[in-house]
Order: sequence, then structure tokens, then C-alpha cells
Amino acid sequence: MKRDSDIIDVIFRKHRDGEVIAFFPNDVFGNGMILSYSHNGQHSEASLEFYGECKPCRDKEEYKDLFHELARNYGCFLRIRQRLSRYRK
Repeated sequence: MKRDSDIIDVIFRKHRDGEVIAFFPNDVFGNGMILSYSHNGQHSEASLEFYGECKPCRDKEEYKDLFHELARNYGCFLRIRQRLSRYRK
């Protein structure tokens, strides 16, 4: 059984250049930044403005590679979410 501490909420979105980015809705910072992860940049902070420029990934095929990379590298259970608004503090 997974503990809440083993579960990480994630939102997958796609930038207009086609790059898929994982955003972590529980890691929104007071300075208007959100924790993100991509194949190229790994972990970084992204602005909420950048998050808004990215379009939601609706098809699992779009984000499956990044999903598996995160799960493999961090050994966590990822819970897919669709919206940031309900998680903002």
C-alpha cells in the first residue's frame, strides 16, 4: 500500500515547441513559480505564466516517456492531475 508521502501529484503539459513538461501542483511557490521537470532540463522552477502557455496533454501517449522516466528515477507513485487551480495556495 502506498503512503501519501509516496504519492506525487503531477500535471503533464506540452509547450508549443512540442516538449512535454511535468508540473508539480503541490510545489507552487509564493514568488509565482512552480516546480517542473523535463527530459532536457530535469528539475527546475517555471513561471506560472509559462505553465499557462503550455497546453494540457490529454493523451497518455503524449507523456508516457516522461511519466516512466520520473517513476523510474524517483521510485514514486505519480497521480495524474489535470488542473493547477485547485492546488494553488
